[in-house]
This record gives sequence, structure tokens and C-alpha cells, in this order.
Amino acid sequence: MARKSQAELVKEIMQAAERNVQVTGGDEDKLFALLGTVPPDTPTSDLRFTKDTLAFDTDKLKARGKEIFEKFEKYLKIAVCDDFAYCSKRAAVDADLKKYLPSMIKEILKRIPITGKLPGFLVTILRWLGIQAATLPVVLAMLVAWLVIKGCNDLCQCK
Repeated sequence: MARKSQAELVKEIMQAAERNVQVTGGDEDKLFALLGTVPPDTPTSDLRFTKDTLAFDTDKLKARGKEIFEKFEKYLKIAVCDDFAYCSKRAAVDADLKKYLPSMIKEILKRIPITGKLPGFLVTILRWLGIQAATLPVVLAMLVAWLVIKGCNDLCQCK
């Protein structure tokens, strides 16, 4: 299987983030619950089968998703607020976030790489959360969806 280019990765992450925003209806709590479904906890979560539907305990998934988000928030903040320099571009970004998302995602990928050798801090976070490295693109798409839902200023707290 051929290795994907950065442009392909950015495009896939943007598309997945857009789907996450749609699925959650732009609701941060629902996004955290969706993030909480990232393995390995999903099979051991409180769940029940109803006909052809599998139902999870939203509060528990939301708590796990928020925990995952908080572990990555520092690196997301550095990538968006510092590396991308959101505060200096705030007006333009807020006017057309979609235009600037590819550049932000590139900066996020530098801080939270999903290919190649993972930095030690990331290995530690993944081990602590019990998340496989192969799941990082899913997590990254949810972090980008959070940016779309909450906005970059919520993360960067520009003056």
C-alpha cells in the first residue's frame, strides 16, 4: 500500500472532521461522546442492544472523550495558537475557517504526527489512554471537528 502524501492526509482529516461535525450537530458534548468511542474502551463500555441498535451510555463516553481531548489539548493549542499564529490572523480565520483549516492541520500534524516515528510524549499519552497509534487519524479528525465547533479563539483565548 502506497504511503499517503501530506495533502491526502490533510484532505482525509478535513473530510472526517466535517462528518464528525455533521453527526454531532455541532454539539461539543456529543463530539466528546463520539471521541469516547475510540478503542479500547468501546467494547467494555456500558451498552445495550435494542433491536438492531447498539446504545452506549453517553455520559460515560462523554467523560472518556473529554479525558482524551484534554490529553491532546496542549499540543493542539501549541499547533494552532503558536505555530499557526491564530491570534495574529484571527479576523481572517474567523471569517473563513475552512480556508485556513488545511494550514492548521499541517501544523497539528507536526505536533501530533500520525505517521512515522512517534515522539515520546505521544507514545506515553497513547499508552496511558490505551489507544493504538493506528487510531490517531480518528482522534485528530475529532480535534479538528472541535475547532470547527468551538472556534479557535476558544482554544487560544486571544486578547
